[in-house]
Amino acid sequence: METIELKEFIKSGIFGTISIHSTKDDVIKCLGKPSDSFGDEETQTIKYGQYEFSYWTGSETILGIQNDHLQADCINHSEQINFKNETWTLDKWFLEENRNTTLGQVASFLKKRKYSI
Repeated sequence: METIELKEFIKSGIFGTISIHSTKDDVIKCLGKPSDSFGDEETQTIKYGQYEFSYWTGSETILGIQNDHLQADCINHSEQINFKNETWTLDKWFLEENRNTTLGQVASFLKKRKYSI
């Protein structure tokens, strides 16, 4: 099982071996079968828990990687930021279960560690 580090994703923009311009097939090869998918004529998204990989429908090229659950405003916040399947798990670094994290706190955290923001 591979551990993907949020720290490395923030530093490099690479999620395991996936980056913008990778393909949907690259994501599935790296991360396994998605837990969900949705989309429209222009874009599609495959999900691993709440980690989303959006891609252009025609080229299947990745255009975005996200999980926007910084706020613990739901009963399943732990489930929103933790993910694990038979292929990978996430080291979520500074994110904590059931704790709100503002964008300002993220920026301050990264600035103190001299990461570009």
